[in-house]
Amino acid sequence: SHLRFSLPIRVPLIHVHTVAMSVVGLVVLAALLVEALAGSKGSPCKGAIERLGSSEGGWEIRTADDRLDGPFVVYSIGLADDTSFDEEILERFEKAEVYGFDPTPTSKAYVQRRIKRGALPRDRFLLSFRSALVPRVAQWILSQRRKLVKISCPKKGVFRVLREDSLFLTSKQTIEVDFLDLKAMIHKCGHDRSPDVLKMDIERWEFDVFEKLIEDGDVLKSTSQLLVEWHHRFFEEGVGRTLKLLKKLDDEFGFKVIAHTRDYQETTLLRVDK
Repeated sequence: SHLRFSLPIRVPLIHVHTVAMSVVGLVVLAALLVEALAGSKGSPCKGAIERLGSSEGGWEIRTADDRLDGPFVVYSIGLADDTSFDEEILERFEKAEVYGFDPTPTSKAYVQRRIKRGALPRDRFLLSFRSALVPRVAQWILSQRRKLVKISCPKKGVFRVLREDSLFLTSKQTIEVDFLDLKAMIHKCGHDRSPDVLKMDIERWEFDVFEKLIEDGDVLKSTSQLLVEWHHRFFEEGVGRTLKLLKKLDDEFGFKVIAHTRDYQETTLLRVDK
């Protein structure tokens, strides 16, 4: 298997011919190495970790989490054309509710087909086709009264995923997106706390989003697990930025990396009480 499990965090195996490690990345990597060598007494992260969903769209999740025994909420942000993870969550856990977010036309068509076929039960899978998490680069667009933002969405490529450069492309094809921060998203869903499980695959916007979440401090206070795809391969200093955010999530919130792909592009983090 290409997955490696870490308690609480392991130094990533990154091939130098595929990713250029930045100076920041080296500094953070050195800090993580010191921490790893120091070791930890016992492991608060023990428990069953399973992959739910397909090989492409699935995610590692700690199914032994006590929070999943009763009713719990999942925010699945970035659905694209694979909801196998969401479907298996709903099949395995009768008391789970999944809130899906993806404004792209391709995803909308795909999800509607899955709902029609009964793969996503209407009473426990709630969908927002217009909402997306707001990155820092888009904040200047928004007024104090949030409104729909019309952005470019050319048929080639971007109709499948909403990238950060979608804000600046020019195209006759456009979509309207309601950019929300996580607090506003929680409010829109009628919740009074953050989701128990937050799954995020938002095509390079995760860096800006998590930097803001860390600044806000208590937004993630009720979240038990984070499932994040990091797109550091697209940035010169992306590796260092990823490692820095992972360390902050650990230091400030107690989120430990419990599963990750070889290159750390997909990570599962579990909140552990300090």
